[in-house]
Amino acid sequence: MSLKATVLAIGLIVVPPIAMASPSLTEDHKIFHRSYFSVEANLAEQGIIATSIEEWGDVVRVETRDETNAVRIILVDKDTLRPLPKRT
Repeated sequence: MSLKATVLAIGLIVVPPIAMASPSLTEDHKIFHRSYFSVEANLAEQGIIATSIEEWGDVVRVETRDETNAVRIILVDKDTLRPLPKRT
């Protein structure tokens, strides 16, 4: 078997699973039944630029960075996506 045929055969085996995985990485990521991107956009409208968003119990945990580049954690309500009052 020639080198070109071997490379083509390997490409046909490897590429389809990678291509099928890509949509699932972006489309299936849900935060309490909302798309990750819609949650991110809603937070951005409030001035919260998220670097990470995840479900955390019954709230949404948002990582963001302040002006000194320090990581800040904000907990937001899962329904309204508004920041929760800080607990002391």
